[in-house]
Amino acid sequence: MFDKSKVPHNRAQLVALGLAIGDAFRTAFNHKQDLEELVKAATNQADLDAIDIEDGWQA
Repeated sequence: MFDKSKVPHNRAQLVALGLAIGDAFRTAFNHKQDLEELVKAATNQADLDAIDIEDGWQA
């Protein structure tokens, strides 16, 4: 914790945290892959300009 306090977590909570982190990473990686495919498919500057690199990321 930011205030240096300690909060105990059980095994199920730690497993859930690990799975949530993995899911978030997988989602971000997949989105990055999708953007790379769009860039590769672009044939001109207008195609590149049409790619919204801000949209689609998890908050």
